[in-house]
Amino acid sequence: MTLRARVSVGLFAVTLGAFAVAAPLVNVPLRWKPTSELRLAAAQMTAAAVQFEPFKDTREMPEKVGENREDDTPKPVTTSDDVGAFVSNHMRDLFSHAGVKTVDTGGDVVVKGEVRQFLPERLTPIRLKSRYT
Repeated sequence: MTLRARVSVGLFAVTLGAFAVAAPLVNVPLRWKPTSELRLAAAQMTAAAVQFEPFKDTREMPEKVGENREDDTPKPVTTSDDVGAFVSNHMRDLFSHAGVKTVDTGGDVVVKGEVRQFLPERLTPIRLKSRYT
């Protein structure tokens, strides 16, 4: 193999290696994968219609939803989704699935909230856990 051919192969390998480096995870769509169900006892059930308002995202960096820490340097994970609406919509789904009547407007009970923290924690092997208040 000539020197020119070796240099060409080497440059090609370096170019492929550069493309193999993981890019930051930007504008990742949020996905809901509950690990448990909301279970209410009959005594806890309400006949009132429950309305969920979109939660307010009060975090300093609302687009940030995590960090990829597989390498020595953490890479940001961001989303363009509305995290507050995402959380309130899925809270409503949980209540509906548990048998509570939910409505878009005119609820007897209105649930409002804010997202103060939304950083998934990696659990073994790939389950994620989120905290919000």
